[in-house]
Order: sequence, then C-alpha cells, then structure tokens
Amino acid sequence: MAVSWQVTNSHAPVDSTVEGGPLGSARTTRPTITKGATQSTSVEVPEGATSLDVVIGGASDTGADLDLTVYDKDGNLVGQDADADSEETASVIDPAVGEYTIEVYGFAVPGGSTAHDYRDTYFSATLGTVAVDDSAPVNLGTGDPATVSADVTATGTGPDGRDLFGQVRLLNTRGTVAGAGTVLIEKVTP
Repeated sequence: MAVSWQVTNSHAPVDSTVEGGPLGSARTTRPTITKGATQSTSVEVPEGATSLDVVIGGASDTGADLDLTVYDKDGNLVGQDADADSEETASVIDPAVGEYTIEVYGFAVPGGSTAHDYRDTYFSATLGTVAVDDSAPVNLGTGDPATVSADVTATGTGPDGRDLFGQVRLLNTRGTVAGAGTVLIEKVTP
C-alpha cells in the first residue's frame, strides 16, 4: 500500500533523508489505579523485535506518583522508571522473544484514584515493513513543504487488541530524528 505525508519545516533549514523500517504493534489504554494498587499487563514480543517501549502518563490526578516496571519472561527486571510523578517510560532494546510483564504501581494517589494513559509498543519485521527511497535527499528551508512517500507491506493483521502501524522518520545529516510520520493500518487484505 502506497502512502504519503506532506511535511512542512517550521524551524531552521535542514538537509535530511527519510528512513522506514519494521511495522509496530501498540496497545493503548486509559485505566484507573488507586494508591497501593498494582496493574499488570502482559505483552508477547515476537522474534526480531527491535525494541519494547512502555509509556505511562497523563494522570487525571496531577499529584499522582505512578511507577513503571518491566519484567522479561523469566521474571528478570529489564526496565523501570520510578521518579516522583506519573510520567514514566521504559525501553528494552532488542528484547528476547517471549512474554513480558509490565506493572504500574500507584505509589501515591492523593485523590484516591486516578486515570492514566498506558501504551506499550514494539517494532518487528515479522509484522511487515515500511519501505522508503532513503537515497533521495529531502532538503527543507524554513517554511518549505515536501511530500514523503512510502510503501507499507503488512504480513498479517497483527495481534488482537493491538494497533498495527508504520512509521517514517526524517533524519538530519547527523542521523538525528528531525520529524516522523505514522500510518495506522486499519485493515489488511490478502
């Protein structure tokens, strides 16, 4: 499936290229947690995954302190973020195949309970790919627009209860991400 994005540079001029990669799978929820409670979520990470990223935040009780912990299939701690707020992230680079357990702990919830955003994401070529012409430069002056095109190939529908998506990144000459575009894959046809 061919897709394209219209990008506009609203900052300093940038010489860049585009980068595709494996498709991603994400679970996004907004659960409610109370002080002292632990919420556990399991995610099955497939072969070839390049990362497992977990983010929580956006607590309705702005004084809440939530903690995030990630365990691998053997129960080993592989990621954690537990500072004095509810905005937490944990990333596992090149995770091993298997089931990971993600725990959110309500360390402090002054209002008694709080809703919060939860998202876990992994990228794996077993889901499919986003292909771009990474040899073509995308040079943008301040205010300049450009069209970025890609071909998305999905190997299947992806796991139940999860979003399947692709991402194209705009990289400057140093390889730093200057922008990104995402395409949500709502239906896969053979």
